[in-house]
Amino acid sequence: MQESRRKGHRVRLDAGAVLRPEALSASGSAARKTPPVWGPGSVFLEDGRIVAVTPADPAPAWPESEVVDRRDCWIVPGFVQTHIHLCQTLFRGAAEGLTLFEWLERVVWPCEAALDAASMELSAVLGTHLLASTGTTTLLDMGTTHHTDVIARVVARSGLRAFLGPAIMDRGPQHDLLRDEASARREIDALASAWQGHDDGRIRIALCPRFVPSVSDRLYERLVEAPEYRDFLIHTHGSETREEVEQVRSLTGGRTPIEHLTAWDAAAGRLQIAHAVWVSDRDRARLADTGSSVCHCPSSNYKLGSGSCDLAALQAAGVRVGLGADGAACNNRLDPWMEMRLAAFNQSALRGPDTVDPAAILRLATLGGAEALGLADETGSLARGKSADLVVLDPTGDPGAAPGPLPEEDPAAWMVYAGSAALVRETWVRGRPVFRRDEESKWYADQGARIAEARAGLLDRAGLSAKRRPPAGTVPKAATSPRSR
Repeated sequence: MQESRRKGHRVRLDAGAVLRPEALSASGSAARKTPPVWGPGSVFLEDGRIVAVTPADPAPAWPESEVVDRRDCWIVPGFVQTHIHLCQTLFRGAAEGLTLFEWLERVVWPCEAALDAASMELSAVLGTHLLASTGTTTLLDMGTTHHTDVIARVVARSGLRAFLGPAIMDRGPQHDLLRDEASARREIDALASAWQGHDDGRIRIALCPRFVPSVSDRLYERLVEAPEYRDFLIHTHGSETREEVEQVRSLTGGRTPIEHLTAWDAAAGRLQIAHAVWVSDRDRARLADTGSSVCHCPSSNYKLGSGSCDLAALQAAGVRVGLGADGAACNNRLDPWMEMRLAAFNQSALRGPDTVDPAAILRLATLGGAEALGLADETGSLARGKSADLVVLDPTGDPGAAPGPLPEEDPAAWMVYAGSAALVRETWVRGRPVFRRDEESKWYADQGARIAEARAGLLDRAGLSAKRRPPAGTVPKAATSPRSR
């Protein structure tokens, strides 16, 4: 949902507590920061931008404004998810008990090939609704090799901020998804012509080479070095599993996925690499040296048995890191609250509970993600001049999280360890609500039957209807060609 915007529109959003930008400025418990970063206040908005956050900022002397009373709620920055697959939302529940390559060969590739424009639209409609309902305001999405224009139209209607692009694949066993350079360029060019910079930059295009075994060196080089694409982020997967690392070594004469993806100077500062589980100190140094970013996807990593990403080691090496839910087929939710919680638990298991700073985890899901995407001046915190991308939390929305933090306690710890998407009352992007909890039942009444019908048809076309679906845990015949994501 979106509401119309008029020039000069001013809003005063009153809240029982506001998470101020200082909470995300550096590592360390928000409860220990001075001055306090969590307390009653108001967010003043004009034309979709933040003008002031009181009491830290002086209130503007406006003669009149729209007043939104949320004094029974708390306001926090919108979440930034740096790795999503909207095209896979309808695959949820079709790929259980499988490792990465089993999951790809038996479910994801057949389903992506079976997506038509109608099912792609409903997959993206459901995906964007789920994201908005969790407080996500910005996403980096990778589509499949076709119908990415449909995803762009849905994202435009949703009001969310997004980078998106078609998956680039020209080698591997998934023949229905392969595209040569000319076809890939046509898809990218058409998308860029229609959507790059749409709505004052709310939608932008990214190059999405799926991962090294999916993309020939020639195609990767020609697209990454193409002058017309030099402003596009490069969104890919890398070092997700041991098997992938070994395959890439065999394809590249011994390089790791990180070494290979960063070998082209034109990729520096643009790479957004999902997972980065099986990386060495040398890989981490290479990521930092080239200005590349990593998306930490703990739910997907755990569900597919891929491994545990060492977040602390990446950050110690100076690598920018964001969080992402990946796709609903391997998560099975698109929920940043779950990713924050699991990111904290992952680090506790690897490094010890005394190494986990909840404020730093919250930063990953907000300002850290914005920094990874080059949007730190635009979103990620509630600061003057930034876009009004924010979440209104109802502390009574999830009884399992009650009671909320006291004024002297750390709100970040409460959000990371006890919070959930059930707390989200409203999600705003650029000063407009794009989700309201009290309208959710109507949304599902309107869309639920269509989505269920589209999913059933898609799985049937892919040969994965419930009657024909192989039992979880059985291993398919191995592919004889290089595998790809």
